[in-house]
Amino acid sequence: MSVSAIAKTEKKINELLPKSPEGMAVTLFVIAMASYYLWRMFAISPNYDELYTFYYFISKGPLYSAVHWPLPNNHVGYSILSSMLYRFGNSYIALRGVSYVAAIANLILVYRICRKYYSHAIPFGAVVLYASMQIVNDYSVLGRGYTLATTCFLLSIYYIGYICRLGTEKKSYYFLFGGTLVLGMYIVPSSIYWVVPVWASGAIFLFINAMRSKGVFSS
Repeated sequence: MSVSAIAKTEKKINELLPKSPEGMAVTLFVIAMASYYLWRMFAISPNYDELYTFYYFISKGPLYSAVHWPLPNNHVGYSILSSMLYRFGNSYIALRGVSYVAAIANLILVYRICRKYYSHAIPFGAVVLYASMQIVNDYSVLGRGYTLATTCFLLSIYYIGYICRLGTEKKSYYFLFGGTLVLGMYIVPSSIYWVVPVWASGAIFLFINAMRSKGVFSS
């Protein structure tokens, strides 16, 4: 390996490492929560809803999960992703693996969103507060789509923040934002309750900002 390649590798590693005590604290906290969620993933017995989802949808494959929707709360999008994991042959991973990854991603997203608008210890405090909520803990690795739908909600907040700040400079964010809204409703239909407010708030902000740039609201 050349000297330049080694230097580039060290630079990438340094970019990934936390550069502040808060960043180190968040990293250690996420690792601790990942270990805790992994324990919950295998230690807690599945409930009726999880077993129903597994036996009637996940275990039958992605295509079956996608085209069979006899009830409005079958969490179709989640079942499709989980049925792909079922190819590994482990029922617990197939049932709860997607929620496990989503639960960890949510901690990171909460931190990154708060870090954009706040400083000092507030982002880390937000992550701890989010993880300490009972409903978040109870649904963290549940074999249903609630945690994954929360990931879509947080991603939509993350992307709309960039859209409102950058406008049309990054058009890819518009597609990513729209994708999170569609996937959120495909995972849990009741996501419509957050999809509409997030979309509407972004649209209103962009409309007002456009009118302001044209001098409509100038005195």
